Amino acid sequence: AHDIGNVLVDDCNCNSSLLAADPSLVMDCMRGVDAYTISVQQWNSYTGILGFPSAPTVDGVFLPIDPDTMMKEGNFHNTEVLLGSNQDEGTYLLLYDSLDYFEKDGTSSLQRKQILEIVDTIFKDFSKIKSQAIVFQYTDWQENTDGYLNQEMIADVVGDYVYVCPTNYFAEVLADSGVDVHYYYFTHRTSTSLLGEWIGVMQGDEMEYVFRHPLNMFLQYHTSERHHAAHIM
Repeated sequence: AHDIGNVLVDDCNCNSSLLAADPSLVMDCMRGVDAYTISVQQWNSYTGILGFPSAPTVDGVFLPIDPDTMMKEGNFHNTEVLLGSNQDEGTYLLLYDSLDYFEKDGTSSLQRKQILEIVDTIFKDFSKIKSQAIVFQYTDWQENTDGYLNQEMIADVVGDYVYVCPTNYFAEVLADSGVDVHYYYFTHRTSTSLLGEWIGVMQGDEMEYVFRHPLNMFLQYHTSERHHAAHIM
């Protein structure tokens, strides 16, 4: 977090080398930087999937200790929780981090070599044996030359790693501690989606139903989707 902060200060022309001697001067400079510049410059520290530069850090106040430690110690409120995942969680992030390999509006065919390149990029901090284990686990060995199945495979890898497995772990820890956990699995692809069919039901697609967008009669949803939104609400 300190390194990212220093890079941002320098990218905003406020000179991080002065922080030790005169932090107030540097902070005054940063307060004078417009929000747009800060928003743009922060992405110079983006490190890949979920490597967000402005993520929360353990500061002893907002986050008193590491969240994983808090989970293991049962340091959370005992209240009902609703959580879940969507059918194609991983495709959302592939559009951002691996678009060179995919066609946004059409199904892509990935060669085996490309699959390995994407895995090596996403799991660059993993040991070689771990990344190889991931490839082995998700490969359909009867159809491992099928480019379209390869595309689905890498989407599953990303979705499970980033969203599905952490969500399930969170749900299990809460449930084991006596918390009432309500879990959903969303599989409906919305008729108004502007993205290619291969994207499927991506991360966040359920939110338009939670916030009742289909009930807006000026939007071109199917009648069944309006009923679906009312049911979810």
